[in-house]
Amino acid sequence: MCTTIVLMDTDFSSNRCASPLDEYEVPTRHPDIYFEDGNLSIVAGRQYFIVHRGLLCRHSEVLRVRIESIKTNDERLLEGLAVLYLDDSPEDLAHFLRALYGLSHDTNVEDFAVISAVLRLSTNYGVETLRETALRSLSISWPSTLQLWEMREKAITTIDGIYVPRSGLPHPLMVIKLAREVNAPQLLPSAFYDLSRYLPSQLTEGHTTSDGAHCELDIEDLCRVLRGKEQAARFFSTFIVTELEGRPPSQLCMHRSEVQPSLKRACQMAFEAVTFELIRDVNGMVCNRNCDPLFSIAESVTMQTRDDHPGVENKAAYRACEACRLEYGLIVEVAREEFWRQLPSWFELDAPDQLVLTRSMLAMNHSDGFVELQLELAGSTDSHSEVDLWIDHDDDVEIELELSDDDNFHDGELPHSSKLEAFPDISPASENDDEDENDQGLHQVESRSSEDENDLRYALHVLGKVYSQSFPRI
Repeated sequence: MCTTIVLMDTDFSSNRCASPLDEYEVPTRHPDIYFEDGNLSIVAGRQYFIVHRGLLCRHSEVLRVRIESIKTNDERLLEGLAVLYLDDSPEDLAHFLRALYGLSHDTNVEDFAVISAVLRLSTNYGVETLRETALRSLSISWPSTLQLWEMREKAITTIDGIYVPRSGLPHPLMVIKLAREVNAPQLLPSAFYDLSRYLPSQLTEGHTTSDGAHCELDIEDLCRVLRGKEQAARFFSTFIVTELEGRPPSQLCMHRSEVQPSLKRACQMAFEAVTFELIRDVNGMVCNRNCDPLFSIAESVTMQTRDDHPGVENKAAYRACEACRLEYGLIVEVAREEFWRQLPSWFELDAPDQLVLTRSMLAMNHSDGFVELQLELAGSTDSHSEVDLWIDHDDDVEIELELSDDDNFHDGELPHSSKLEAFPDISPASENDDEDENDQGLHQVESRSSEDENDLRYALHVLGKVYSQSFPRI
């Protein structure tokens, strides 16, 4: 079909900011996104789309204003329809319109290209539902919690333990660029940490995409990554010195009653072997992971049982007894949570507005069902916010707590706006704990076994004012 376009006055109202086609240049119709009953033509680059005004106006106030400002007597028509010019690339606009119409995307196009296009345009045109959906998709690979980061890392590790992320994930440089473009700072800490795992030579070279586009760090971001890399390495070396090197056995060590010195020191020798293994590889490669302190800290636990075989006595060189391993495992959990919490400050980023879980030491009577956890304030947001707290036990239970901006509730007294109906066993702690002014912003959650039942009951003790939008699953 031959299509013509008539161009008259170059002052095209709301479209004057766009780049109209040359006088004799005729755009081609997009092969998929055109509707026979459409009542608006959108031109982007050298392609045009036939769509519905009502759909665009319903979802985007920005597009509604621009569409309504098109002059009704304008003679520039495309297939008999009024024309709206947009500066977006036709590829990005096609992804955006497919998402807006709920159409399937081209399976030959990389997922990141689709998501980034939808995110950019939904941000520019104020389509919040699409923006939130795109951000949720990105946060799977670039999460803001350690738990989700571990799921991401596991998904890109082979059954043999080989780490192969590059084929399935976009380069972190692309994510950092996109996050800043669309004002999504929650993606930055994980992206910067991922980038810090590259070699310095790779950081200076930048990244070239499959279509030939080159992206590289500016000097400010390069310094930011290198400083964060140094801080992470310092944290790791400090962890080795304070928590691993020369580590004494647990008070419940299974070898504490041994008479033979070599057997009595078996767990100490195991931790010494772990220390040597980490130091030997601190600047090298562990399971194809280059410069990854967060993984290496966890590896100091998993390496002790990786080669275990069921039904036999396992005696690996760096295998401590179960009591010593469990006690050390709790130390590792605390350290890794602290490591993750420090990422925004190490890379000089704004801390995300959320509560960060810090696991405390489990009491020795853990078998009696006593576990103490602490919620620590890592950022601040609006003074009226909502917290979703998830606690794992036999059944998943969601507790929704809405905290008011009242500064005067403390000592176990919850604000009137608290919603505790989701779990009737929840009740404020009754004891009046001493509270220091510096404790504001901390919550304590205790779980104790019921004397009558086997299930766990939870009490939320409010010690101070909390500002938060989310809380990670624990």
